Amino acid sequence: MSFASLLRVALPVFICLAWPAHANDQDRPDRDWQQLSTAGFDIVYPQGLEAEARYVANRLGTYWPALTESMPMHRPPRRIPIVLSAATLTSNGYVRSDPIQSVFYNQPSPLGGLEWFDLLTVHEGRHLVQYAQPLDTGVGRIARVLAGENGPMAFVVLFYPNWLLEGDAVAEETRLTSGGRGRVASFDLWLRTHELTGQRYSYDRIMLGTGFEHYPRVSPYDFGYLMTSYLRREQGSLILDEALAGVAEPGAGFTFDGRIRALTGNNLSQTYRAAWDDLHQRWQGAVDALDITPVTPLWAPTSDHWQSLYPVAIDDDRVLAVDMDVTTGSYLSVVSQGQKYRVAMLPAAVASGYSGTAKQKTVSYANDRFCWAEGREHPRFNRVVTRDLYCHDIQSSERYRLTDLGDITSAGQAETGHLLAHRFSMNRSSQLDWLSPDGQSLRQIPLPQRSLAFDMSANEDGEWVFALLTGAGTQIMHWSDQTGVLRALTQPVQGETWRSPVQAGDWVLYTSDRGGIDSLWALNPTNGERYRISQRPFGNYFIAWDETRQRLISTDYQANGHALVEHPWRGGTGPQPHWVAEAEVATIEPYVAPLSAPVDAVQTDADPARAFRHATGDWLPNSWLLSADNQAVSLNLHNTNLMNTLTTDLTLGYNWEADIPTGALALDWRRHWPVVSVSIEQYPDSDQNRVDTDTRLAVSVPLQQTRGTARVGLEPSLGISYLTARAMDSNASAEASFVEAGLSGYWAHQAAPRDLQAPVAIAPAARLDTQLDTGGYQLALSNTLHIPGFADNHHISISGQWQRRDADFTGSSRIPASPVFDAAAVTRDMATSRANYQFSLGPVDAALGRLLYLRSLTLAFDARVQYRDDEQRSAYGVQLSVPSNVLRNSRLRLVPTASVYYRPEQADWVPTLSLTLGG
Repeated sequence: MSFASLLRVALPVFICLAWPAHANDQDRPDRDWQQLSTAGFDIVYPQGLEAEARYVANRLGTYWPALTESMPMHRPPRRIPIVLSAATLTSNGYVRSDPIQSVFYNQPSPLGGLEWFDLLTVHEGRHLVQYAQPLDTGVGRIARVLAGENGPMAFVVLFYPNWLLEGDAVAEETRLTSGGRGRVASFDLWLRTHELTGQRYSYDRIMLGTGFEHYPRVSPYDFGYLMTSYLRREQGSLILDEALAGVAEPGAGFTFDGRIRALTGNNLSQTYRAAWDDLHQRWQGAVDALDITPVTPLWAPTSDHWQSLYPVAIDDDRVLAVDMDVTTGSYLSVVSQGQKYRVAMLPAAVASGYSGTAKQKTVSYANDRFCWAEGREHPRFNRVVTRDLYCHDIQSSERYRLTDLGDITSAGQAETGHLLAHRFSMNRSSQLDWLSPDGQSLRQIPLPQRSLAFDMSANEDGEWVFALLTGAGTQIMHWSDQTGVLRALTQPVQGETWRSPVQAGDWVLYTSDRGGIDSLWALNPTNGERYRISQRPFGNYFIAWDETRQRLISTDYQANGHALVEHPWRGGTGPQPHWVAEAEVATIEPYVAPLSAPVDAVQTDADPARAFRHATGDWLPNSWLLSADNQAVSLNLHNTNLMNTLTTDLTLGYNWEADIPTGALALDWRRHWPVVSVSIEQYPDSDQNRVDTDTRLAVSVPLQQTRGTARVGLEPSLGISYLTARAMDSNASAEASFVEAGLSGYWAHQAAPRDLQAPVAIAPAARLDTQLDTGGYQLALSNTLHIPGFADNHHISISGQWQRRDADFTGSSRIPASPVFDAAAVTRDMATSRANYQFSLGPVDAALGRLLYLRSLTLAFDARVQYRDDEQRSAYGVQLSVPSNVLRNSRLRLVPTASVYYRPEQADWVPTLSLTLGG
């Protein structure tokens, strides 16, 4: 394949699969935005957040030299925008292209033990360094000349393993700071437990997955952190830079796998085995050195797949818990006398706080009521997210919203029903809010700027404890709703993860990963002494205290999930004999070697703030593509502005077979609620004997939102188009005008982690096309019903389309041709229907060299019926699919499907073969 051909194939794949670019990926563009500039960066932020923008500028100045030390940029890219998406109460951040930028979301997370903007600066900053690496190679620079920003970014998508990108960024978090996920024991929990108790997966399976792993999902973060850290330990800090310097370079190894083999003598599979041998010894040694505490099992997962129970509270003889199952999803559950009862489904985003690295208690309970903080995005601008408290009443089975404050991150409940909530505002101020049982604000307690309070719990006397993350680290705090006094029970700690504090008599119990394993600890709030009180092989999480029976329960992680156990407990004011003092528990260094001294903080001289102007960046083409074949040559210029309010595509070309110039101009304007699309295109028809000019104006309103355990969307649209056709061998011409109106929507239930199908439940659509010059019309209706998880990895899909077409309508049909039936003329009445029953046969886990990895095997029974006026045609077939990954790339998913259909009307058999490329 030629280089130009490679680009023509790679760029559409990259644009469609790599980074979000849909219409709703926006902040509110009508907000007043400001900008300040510093060396190499432009920081764009909502008005009122200049202090936060300057903080980010200082963080960039502090960490950027260290980020580029182990991965130098010999040809730095242009100035990079950093957008502070401050209205988004979501813990996230990313780098995207089209154009190159980094977006920092607002809400902190305790997952790395760092101030949130510090974590984002290092992690996303490292991504910016990674994405600039193609510019240090000859092929990357050629791609930049031929295709703009999307040229080298296509090489990142095609050639850089996702585990390299994410794992290397996590390693930088850990190496350059006193926090980072590499210092958090729960970060590698799934991989560590599986390695020590199960059969080691192949390199391809642990990197790409099959959907049948013995943990909830395959993550590039933990696997990549361990792989990149091992390479650094064994080959030096510049090994990744040296490898990337030859990627896509002929004769230098070409792939990342080839480069690692050329530099180290081992390919990635061999490197993985060596790394896991080293880690096995390290992990096993840590487990062997543990002083294991005996516990009393209360509930344990018994199935062959991953299940977990996370205790929320104890109410008499009942344990109230969050229940997660990889095959069925997340629930609120009650455990009584060893039996588990599910009472309601829980939004996956809420439940993920328990299973993720943060290990955050996102659900509270009191008086037969579960409550949690749940985010809701703006239906049109999805970076605008509010968060409020939602509750589920067990007795009435009612789910309702308790507050209308918009900025709650988490909350705990007291036995009286009162709640203590943490609020984090758009300007990143932080406070506690004491709420009545019905959600009314009773008292506000200020907290330090940028801080995050979480895991709140109360005893019977209205005394609250919680964890507080600030720039100085994590500490345990106490607040009394009787006196209103807030005080610190500990000093801030860094490099150690504290979670789930609860009060048990004279002690405050919590979990800590000091020593390398998450264990239960006790704090004496009077003198500050700390003791490890219970230790298990793979970690304890989520403490629940039973005041009535004086018992302590938590999760106990095992290879197939979190079990529920009771720990030994004896009341008293002094430490118990089996407790271990803090001084006797040594801290563990992370797997990647940290800096010998912290990075010195830098105060950056940024330019004075100024108003951000949308228009100045509306036409700055960031990507282009020159392509040619035996019929035509064309140049495409592509531009999306920084705030994603305008996308422009301009194409200029010449078709030398038809001997005419060709061109197109398309604009998508997304400044307000409607998306306005304008396009004009001139092109020859397929027979090269006619020139068509198509002009179109359309408006649409794409709306989408997550509501509870479902995702819903609605998009009305209206457009008008004018088509002219001119014969090339005469002056004959024709014209037609069309008005099209459409309404489409979907309702998608949340999928379980091991749901191997898209979870769309229903997706109706209606389209009406009217031809103005003839008065003809065409009406098309369609609907799809999909039931994922009908049984374990079994799925049913039923779809149908109906169309009525007036004789005076000459436009295109809305019903696509079927690969099973022979082509036929468009008729007045047309309809199609399809029923598909599909189930997975299990993992394949087979690699065809480096080209193709076969993940799993899927069998389906398919039935299709087609109606054209009074004619009916049908086909019944069997499909066999092999979901796969191309080039060992997690982003390039290929699904080859072989089918054979029997057509009773023709009394024949029809084989088909299809390839579906997705992300």
